[in-house]
Amino acid sequence: MATTWREAGQKMFCGDRLSATAGDIERIMKKIRKEKGDMCKDTEYRVLLATLCRLKLHEKVKIYPKEWMEQRKLARKQIPDLPGPYLDLERPPTAPFEHRGSDCGKNCDVCFPQFFPAQCSASLGDAQKAATVLATSIKDDYEHLRRILENHADDISHRWKKMSQTKRKNLLQENGELFDLQPALVHLTNTNMKPGDDRVFRRKAREMVKTDNSVDRIEFLMRYLWQNLAPLMVEACKASFLDTWFLPYLDLDSLTTSPLPFLSLLNSRTQYPPYEWSLFDKMNIVAAEQSQIIPSQYNQKCISFQPDDYGCLRDWDKTLAHQHAILGYTQGMFVLTAQGRMMAFLRKVVDALLCDIRSRGLQPDELTVRSQLDSTKHTLGKGQEKWLQLVGNGFSTFGRHPVISWSSYTNQHLVAPPHADPVVLSKRILAAYQDSLDGLSALQMDPSSVQLAVKELCSCLYFHYLDKTKEWDRIADEVILLPMKREMQWRQTLKECDRLMTAYGSLKEKDTEENRLRFDFSLIILHDCCSEHLTWAIRDLRASLPYQPGFEKNYEWQRGSSGKQKAPRIHAKDWFIEDPLFWSLDCFCNDQYREFNCDPVVYLRVFDDQLRHGSERERRRISSSFLKAVGDLAAIDEIRTAIQCTRGINRNSLREFTTDPRFKAESKERLEFAKNFNTMRNDVLNIYDLCNAAAPGLKELCTRHPWPKGRVSADTAQRASHARDVLAQMWVKLRRVLKTGVVKNGMSGSPVKEYLDKWSLDLCQEYQNLRQAEQMEIQASLQAQLEARSRLKSVKSELSLKPRALIAIESAAIVNQRTAVLQNMSTNKPKTKTHGEGFDAAPYPVPAVSAISASIEGDIERIKVKRASLPLLRQMFPSEGEFKDSNTSETAETGLKSWKWQYFVEVMLDTGFDVSQGTGSAVSFEHPSGMGRIVFHQPHPQPIIDPVMLRFMGRRMNRWFGWQRKTFVERS
Repeated sequence: MATTWREAGQKMFCGDRLSATAGDIERIMKKIRKEKGDMCKDTEYRVLLATLCRLKLHEKVKIYPKEWMEQRKLARKQIPDLPGPYLDLERPPTAPFEHRGSDCGKNCDVCFPQFFPAQCSASLGDAQKAATVLATSIKDDYEHLRRILENHADDISHRWKKMSQTKRKNLLQENGELFDLQPALVHLTNTNMKPGDDRVFRRKAREMVKTDNSVDRIEFLMRYLWQNLAPLMVEACKASFLDTWFLPYLDLDSLTTSPLPFLSLLNSRTQYPPYEWSLFDKMNIVAAEQSQIIPSQYNQKCISFQPDDYGCLRDWDKTLAHQHAILGYTQGMFVLTAQGRMMAFLRKVVDALLCDIRSRGLQPDELTVRSQLDSTKHTLGKGQEKWLQLVGNGFSTFGRHPVISWSSYTNQHLVAPPHADPVVLSKRILAAYQDSLDGLSALQMDPSSVQLAVKELCSCLYFHYLDKTKEWDRIADEVILLPMKREMQWRQTLKECDRLMTAYGSLKEKDTEENRLRFDFSLIILHDCCSEHLTWAIRDLRASLPYQPGFEKNYEWQRGSSGKQKAPRIHAKDWFIEDPLFWSLDCFCNDQYREFNCDPVVYLRVFDDQLRHGSERERRRISSSFLKAVGDLAAIDEIRTAIQCTRGINRNSLREFTTDPRFKAESKERLEFAKNFNTMRNDVLNIYDLCNAAAPGLKELCTRHPWPKGRVSADTAQRASHARDVLAQMWVKLRRVLKTGVVKNGMSGSPVKEYLDKWSLDLCQEYQNLRQAEQMEIQASLQAQLEARSRLKSVKSELSLKPRALIAIESAAIVNQRTAVLQNMSTNKPKTKTHGEGFDAAPYPVPAVSAISASIEGDIERIKVKRASLPLLRQMFPSEGEFKDSNTSETAETGLKSWKWQYFVEVMLDTGFDVSQGTGSAVSFEHPSGMGRIVFHQPHPQPIIDPVMLRFMGRRMNRWFGWQRKTFVERS
């Protein structure tokens, strides 16, 4: 069966974790057929495959056709003659990894794209000369920039910030070949080459109309000319913006809108030597390779990207080639060219800024730099304090603490080379899993959270056109099933990460060949697991787009003849021009108006820019739950990219490990684990059966049993209990369907029990204790109301016995007395220094945390904070019975209030956490003492934390860190 282009794009990141991803993608893409011919023979096929997977065509295409190159040369007059003769299509060269004595083999997916495809050959002398010239230039520029920064860093910063945006743009245009708009690669690969609105053609046609020509004829002629000029314009763009083709993350717009990005780019490229950026640059040259911005030259040698012999030619070595410590000459020259253009561009701009300061550059014979330079230990001369302050603040906004800085994921080129530290990866994945588990537990134990999610979802136009019989099935899918899948995906990724940490521990204990291979294999497995996770995240994200309230205009809504709703169709147009926010979400792996699809970070960079710099109306188009899904997608792709850019990993360890007899049992166990997970996700989690089971209970909960609001009354406890019972019954039906699916698919063992336990959190004892505490709190509130009424009644009876004149005279005293009585009704005393026992409000079956909480009663490790931080922390960790329901009308009297997100982040910094901004709404808080990491989501669209959200945050902190009210004391 033929696979559609859209389906192939959705499957582009798929792949069995125990088989080569490239092979799976090749089999999928071979099914693609166009109306006129085979897609596999087209350039777009190779470009799409290479861009998405960061590899070239798995099918052995060694030589670009001569006719294809001649056509491109005709379109681009600027292309020089080839430095060597064309390669013969009938007799392609044999690469060193293909020799009979090689252990690698001609089918090696790691080595093949380093040498092929190519178009011409280069002699050994020419290859040596070209590589030496580039490497020497890079070393010279790198040392020159470092020497300049040591003595004139503050001068550069001051002069660059003092320039206007127009002057900065002119300076960059004079010293580089960058495209002006962002994202540059999206503009340069536009195969449509026409405005997004056809009214442009009609308006021009009316202006050109004459008596003997009709508007339609003029419009036809304009379209004909435009379409024929489009290929020439595309080739002209490729010849005009060479820096952007090799460095696609750079453009004039992003570098000049604010003075900070260029300064951060300068710092990142001088803090880390070029060889540490080699894999990041290799990941971003795919567009230049496939578009043949420079001729691809073939030579038997490899180019070294190691610190000792950077840029030198070396013989091919299997181990070094699989670690990407050396690259084949064809691909290595593209990487050297990209790094050379980066360093030359920075040097020209810096020299132009300091044109009146005479400074001599260094001419070193070799690159002698440290492997990693700490910004705090950078050897700068005296008087460079402002530059050091910028580096320390992470190049955030001037005069502000970097509480919310840019995302390190969407601005990788401005921070540091991505690197996969197993400990850091473990913390990130664990924090993401904890966040998903907390969200799932709220859906099982908090009816108000479920009703709030349903209310947010039903605000869109989608349900006005939907068949009412299917309405609650869709709601159950979005509100209940998606969080279940999210928790399961992150749990699977966490399992692979745990195995990576086990292999990492064995490697640290004893560095042997066996432990090294197991560690590399575990890292590659985690990479493939992230790729599969990313595939499902993209699919779910695009499926949720019609439910967003701000995208109605992007779809065609219509009903069928029987009154039933048809699937919404997207208007066929280039949304990048008209609606960049929608384009950034809908075009993941499926941009029909571009020559090839970009990396996910490009789309997320556009999304992040639209939300941060767009209007309030633009931000309201995205719901808070959808924003969390975008943050998940960015987090998993950041991990995948970090592994891809890590040096020293055996990229062929997957095949070596699975074919090694020593690891046969372990490979079989890993395969069974992956099969069980895929069975659970694809077969047990049947969307139709689960939606049919959850929809009736969800409808009853949201329409007949709303969570009680307002002042506590006699029936509040009964209404709350009924809502919780309905929610519990819904999960009972879900678990029954899940168990049936487990039995049907023949699954058993501890993994299945673990899945079911995570979907049975409402059965734990701590949740039952919470329900009892809630009932007792409501009864205590009712008793307090009765006592207050009796006091007020006695006061009124005493006043009724007095003359009216005395009542008028004592009116002020009566008001004061009433105020005192109301204050006595509330147990909220934020000014006192003695507090009640901490209330463990986290109804989760976590024995470790319970043990921590029990030990805290005897010996609490105090955290000293400022006095200004205590009110928020006291509301975050209330004493038992201190606050009434946050939905009541008495929140102002009981001390409950909403807090600004910025203030909450400042309080977290005061408690000792480090803050890092992610893509979307995710913000990570990590304690440097090794306590752990937790992810909170910034409220959207208004950054205001309401009392319900703050109390839920406190429960999460209590669960994962054991914190309670007694933990915090005022700092003297």
